Amino acid sequence: MPNFLRRAALLLAALLTLTVVGSGQASASPYHGKLCWPIWSNGQLKIYCIDIQVKWPWEKYFECWMCGPAFDWSHDPVIREDIRGRVGEEIVSGLSLLGQAEFTRDPAQRAKLEAEAMGAFTTAARLSDKSVMKLGAAGVADPQKNTLQRLDLDWLNAAGTDVGNGIWMLQRSFADPAAAPRLRAMAAAEFAEAYDELSQQEVLGG
Repeated sequence: MPNFLRRAALLLAALLTLTVVGSGQASASPYHGKLCWPIWSNGQLKIYCIDIQVKWPWEKYFECWMCGPAFDWSHDPVIREDIRGRVGEEIVSGLSLLGQAEFTRDPAQRAKLEAEAMGAFTTAARLSDKSVMKLGAAGVADPQKNTLQRLDLDWLNAAGTDVGNGIWMLQRSFADPAAAPRLRAMAAAEFAEAYDELSQQEVLGG
């Protein structure tokens, strides 16, 4: 091969490599938002939030930088308010851990974070015991004003519904050891879809 063709081939290969690496680096840069959970105590609402890494900015929906989406769960039969708060905290922690895993390049660290997320969701399911958890409302929470304003957003409602489905599957797995691996895998898929819906602000499944 003539030298000029060899140099051209090497240059093309280098450009392709830079394009691939560059796009990978861009996709690995997360936006940061807040994910919140409400706690009711003696008729008063308190909002808590933690950081979550997402693929799309939330500013267009949430005007204050301290605000973030939140889910208010219903339980049948009703469980204690302090337990409801702990359930919400574990769910938000699990989703936040999935966000960390999504932007982690190290496969071992990613697996560790995903396992920790599943542990948080499992704790939420155990705290709920046999009470069926469903999405009561989803909206934007303000931890400074301790308010939760309902927002009818398809992607937010879909994420909350998927989380509820995942918790129900985990609850079923506790009572059916033979089916537990399958049910836990199905639950993990629901939680992953819920995170992606939050992260990308779009409905992904039925």
